[in-house]
Amino acid sequence: SLEAFAVALLAAVAAADGDGQRARRGADEAGAILDALNDEAVVSEIGTLMVLGWTNRWLGRFAAAERDLRRGIRLARATGRFFFLCQTTVAAVRPLLALGRLDDALATAQEAVEFARLAGDQPHTVAAYCELATVHYALGDATSALQAADDAARIKAPQMLPIAAQPGWCRGLALIAA
Repeated sequence: SLEAFAVALLAAVAAADGDGQRARRGADEAGAILDALNDEAVVSEIGTLMVLGWTNRWLGRFAAAERDLRRGIRLARATGRFFFLCQTTVAAVRPLLALGRLDDALATAQEAVEFARLAGDQPHTVAAYCELATVHYALGDATSALQAADDAARIKAPQMLPIAAQPGWCRGLALIAA
């Protein structure tokens, strides 16, 4: 519904503005709207699931983020909406990491890299490689973390913040662990 998208977007803005209370209220409201809809009705709302997933991720509500992003991934796959598949898969890695689901995080990060590369989406390919580097770091594999960070740095993506800084940050983490 357009209402769910508007509420989720306002929650994301509140989270970015540092108003956690307003962001949580909005995320809860948008989540309740989407939870009341069956998958058929939500197919056109994959973007809302993505915004809500990111918002919950920013708020540290990782189980809610993972649930919404996983639903978005499932619906994007089923409907061939590759743009959303790429974005929701990249976004789903960090909640899985935070929940301690390292094997799932690794598999999701590897999928995110493939989806972003296939889409030719340079900013999300950088982000996906950085997520992969972070997962390898969490797994204690500094060599693979460094490789993924270097792969991210080699991509000629637009210099958008915060994407422009991610490869260097991930590379630094890997070097510290090495």
